[in-house]
Amino acid sequence: MLRATGVRVVGRIRHVVCWASAVGMIVAAGLQFSRWLLRVPVPHELVFLAVALGVALPTGMWWSWADGVLARAGRSTLRFLAGGFSVLMLSPVVWVFTGAREVWDAYPLVLIMWIMLWHMAVVIVGYVAVAAGTGGRLLTALGGMLKRGATGEAEPVDADCGQSPGLTRRSVLVMAGSALPLVLAGTGTAGGLKQAGRFRVRRIQMAAPRLPRHLKGLTVTHISDMHVGRLYTPDHLPRLVEAVNDLGSDMVVITGDVVDHAIQFLPCALEAIGQMEHRYGRFSVVGNHDLIDSPQRFLAAYGLSEPGLLCDVSRPVLIDGERIQVAGLMWSFQEYATGRDPGHARRADVALLGSDPACFTLGLVHHPHAFDALAARGVDVVLAGHTHGGQLMLTPPGAQRPIGGGSLWFKYLWGVYQREASLLHVTSGVGNWFPVRINAPAEIVQIQLV
Repeated sequence: MLRATGVRVVGRIRHVVCWASAVGMIVAAGLQFSRWLLRVPVPHELVFLAVALGVALPTGMWWSWADGVLARAGRSTLRFLAGGFSVLMLSPVVWVFTGAREVWDAYPLVLIMWIMLWHMAVVIVGYVAVAAGTGGRLLTALGGMLKRGATGEAEPVDADCGQSPGLTRRSVLVMAGSALPLVLAGTGTAGGLKQAGRFRVRRIQMAAPRLPRHLKGLTVTHISDMHVGRLYTPDHLPRLVEAVNDLGSDMVVITGDVVDHAIQFLPCALEAIGQMEHRYGRFSVVGNHDLIDSPQRFLAAYGLSEPGLLCDVSRPVLIDGERIQVAGLMWSFQEYATGRDPGHARRADVALLGSDPACFTLGLVHHPHAFDALAARGVDVVLAGHTHGGQLMLTPPGAQRPIGGGSLWFKYLWGVYQREASLLHVTSGVGNWFPVRINAPAEIVQIQLV
């Protein structure tokens, strides 16, 4: 009797977790939909909470599926392991919310990759299941209403959130859905370990009509999104420095996200940047990940080490008696002011205040959407990162109609874009905050201005 009571209690917990997860996922998705597509202003704190819940809750749903499958199979040990596995997968959420992010950073690299890929996989499977389940229940309810109207009796509706007894079509789908995230996470982790620290070197030319004639051919090495930390580790930096120095460019620029988030990795990142050779200047701007841990400490340390850090300011650069300008914007999320963020337009006004509009200007930003503001103010060439080339794309780089994760977020995704007389180059970046890239290879780029 005690065993039967325990089984009923676990079953009820499983049922509550499944439904609570489904409802929470729908709410989180609704907030994101309102923000992305309907352009409803949502506070950043609420966005962060919605993203965290939207990522964490599918693991609760997975546990309810897996525990139900294993319970029917009588696999007590595996049920215990599935519960422990789910707790381990959710542990980074706990560390982030309690301010103990360094515990998460200390996980072994293979485990970090597995957990991140697990959440991606279980989110996809979970949201598909919620969408299919919601649609199915609406159709069932509609069918019941129609039958009740015809006969006065209603069909019984299974409300056990995918836990029907017996080997039914639903139970087979639940078993497949429970196994799929494990397969995807394992495959992705193997791919991520193979890609770790690798990048390509790409060389392109960009038109610069206002560049002084005898400066034509000026070369700029464009680096972005190093994300030094748990995935792009300090051990990967020597190869990056060697590749940059082999290019021998006239200038080196770094367009943000030097660290993934932890300020503890900044000293080794700055040491590597300091070894990157140039003839006429090394310039940097700040990315959003740089400001996660401690904005004040990051800016103070970076500015002390790199005088070329540009925060809403422009600097003249004298090359063989000719002057050009380099302007850099601080990180902003969108075009115009929102809350404490002045936006790209205001930052561009401040950065270009007092600059010479007749002088060739190279603009540096992290978010490529700042190109609109800089192009409207006559900046000749703009370099940006942030997009990772889309990170997970179905189409290859440079596709006329890119399809993938990045195409949902960015109108300037990768490569060269033009707006009136201004040009933009967006690099896919050299490092990673996510373990796997698909059709978005890591890169550093040498740009020759012609």
